Amino acid sequence: LNYDGTRVLHADMKRNNEAFSLTGVLHHSGAFDFTGALRGFDLEGLRAFVRNPELAQPGEGFRGSVNADAHLSGSTSAPILAFTATSDSVHFRQSRIGAFDAKILYDSMLAKIDLKVSSDRTSPAPTLTVSGTVPVNLAFSGVSARFPDEPQDLRVVSQGFDLSVLDPLVGEVDDLSGKLVC
Repeated sequence: LNYDGTRVLHADMKRNNEAFSLTGVLHHSGAFDFTGALRGFDLEGLRAFVRNPELAQPGEGFRGSVNADAHLSGSTSAPILAFTATSDSVHFRQSRIGAFDAKILYDSMLAKIDLKVSSDRTSPAPTLTVSGTVPVNLAFSGVSARFPDEPQDLRVVSQGFDLSVLDPLVGEVDDLSGKLVC
């Protein structure tokens, strides 16, 4: 703590092969600048956030590990975010999803998304690609419409992506299955 605000010089948390680090500052004005890194995050930890009790059981959700980096700056009314995540081997239930690379850049109420999922790192073509922009208001307060009624530009290309992976993420459907080709 000082006259500029609250500063995190370097915070580290470790558990087994997982590690989380954070640095940054929260100014008295409400402006902030934080950088975080997550290494070796065990995806089975997502069970704590899944609403479906069946998927919260061991072995019924996601498995694998993820590395992620995030930089959050700006202010509570106009945040700026850069997020990347990668994994070499992700499974859902007994289905292998494979490797993925995700990148999200957010500024001025617009999220730029670039997601690629491949059966493995050596695959010539991804099984799923999602790219484009989505209007969204990620302000921390004073948001009347999180997703404003504005045009989106989102492209989805798939060569047999397993739809059962989306089952825990889409609350409106149960037992989603099939392959997406588009």
